[in-house]
Amino acid sequence: MITPVYRGENLRRLLGYLYGPGRCEDHHDPHLIAAWDQQILATMDPARVPGATLTDLARLLDAPVKAH
Repeated sequence: MITPVYRGENLRRLLGYLYGPGRCEDHHDPHLIAAWDQQILATMDPARVPGATLTDLARLLDAPVKAH
C-alpha cells in the first residue's frame, strides 16, 4: 500500500510526533542517525542528551532552509 504524502511547514510538530510514542506505540528508541555536523549528534539529540529540546533541534534543522 502506498501511503499519502503530506507536506508541512512545522518541523517542531513533526519531531514531536517522531520522538513521541506514535499512534500505536510504534516509535521505539527514537534518535538521530545522521547530521551535517557531528556536534549536532553529540549535543542536540533529545533522546540521548539530557536538556536537549525538540524546539532547539527544530530551530537548528530549520536554519539552512530559512537562510535559503
